[in-house]
Amino acid sequence: AVEVPIRDALIDGSRIVVGDKFLIIDASEQPCMGDKLKRTDLSSVIPTEELYSIVAIEPINPAGTPIAYRLQVRA
Repeated sequence: AVEVPIRDALIDGSRIVVGDKFLIIDASEQPCMGDKLKRTDLSSVIPTEELYSIVAIEPINPAGTPIAYRLQVRA
């Protein structure tokens, strides 16, 4: 997983809140809303042992087949 910075202008307090993370993951496994991720799943991207819930999923599929997913996760 690769963490993508969230610009402050996108944080609206409801859809995106302070502390949310955007991650890019490969498409080897399809994520589902509500799935939980922990530090071991994310390598050293998130330096805590907290669990993060997936709150938004956006497939990256330039030719109609997902090659990666952009996830929004929340502690």
